[in-house]
Amino acid sequence: MIRQEIKILFVDDHYDEFVIFKEILAETETISPEIDWAKNYDTASEKILNENYDIYIIDYLLGIESGIDLLIQNKTKLKNKPVIIITGQDNREVDLLAMEAGATDYIPKEQMTPVTLERSIRYAINNKRLDKELREQTEMKSLVLNLAYAGICVIDNIEETIIEANDYFLYMFGFKREEVFGQKLNNIVKFFMYDDILYKTDKIKKEHICPKDPTKCPCLGNREIEVNIVTNKEISIDCLMSCKSIEIKNGKTKIYRVLTLVDITKQKEYQKKMLDSQEELRSIIKKYGIKYKNDSVLMSLINHEVNRLSKMKDFSNWISSLKIY
Repeated sequence: MIRQEIKILFVDDHYDEFVIFKEILAETETISPEIDWAKNYDTASEKILNENYDIYIIDYLLGIESGIDLLIQNKTKLKNKPVIIITGQDNREVDLLAMEAGATDYIPKEQMTPVTLERSIRYAINNKRLDKELREQTEMKSLVLNLAYAGICVIDNIEETIIEANDYFLYMFGFKREEVFGQKLNNIVKFFMYDDILYKTDKIKKEHICPKDPTKCPCLGNREIEVNIVTNKEISIDCLMSCKSIEIKNGKTKIYRVLTLVDITKQKEYQKKMLDSQEELRSIIKKYGIKYKNDSVLMSLINHEVNRLSKMKDFSNWISSLKIY
């Protein structure tokens, strides 16, 4: 059987305990230990700070200080490291204190045998590795979520409450986190769906609020639609909205809805200026009696000159310089 090389820092203020610990580890079947001994609190702190170990096994009593004090003081360095607290007596209070301080396991010395110690070390290292991987994955997902240039929130399909929202969602609507989490979406925002036909001309909105949650609206489906959103703080934003259901299986299947909102307010403002400029240009051309062969030529000129047009006060000079083919 292949023996795993493990570098261990053993912290105990009694040398005979260190000798006993080495003897127990020597009888394990899967561990090939490299053991370093720290005989007191200060020596242990220095070794934790300056050296790197696979696991830390620390006695609860270290003179006037405790192993838990040592763990708390070096919490940053030991954050991703497995730590086992050992003690001369089985004490539930010490057990709980050790877990709260971040220890991976707690073992009374009287229970330390080659089998129990080997299993505890192996489990502690493996569990800490899995915790670290999970935390890194969660942090990466959070980073990606918060880098998205869109407001994203996750809604519990049963409770119909917001369980997660990225920073941009909060920024878009001026919310604080405590104002969003646990709230029903329809309690903090109102959705107005744009009528597709009317929007193209007069931009008339019709109120279209679903009974419980607008993300359940059958009009939405799996497509993006344009909506105007007004928050309970009277902030109005034009958005492209989409909503997708996801299933997460963890014992039992739970369904969540992921709502994505892309702010298109500035785009809508620009489109309105374009339409207004086009209409103004048409009226000027009509006023001056300028003839043109087809509308595509006019539209080409409009699109090319619209930015200049929006800045000009005297249109007659501009019209006189315009060539119509």
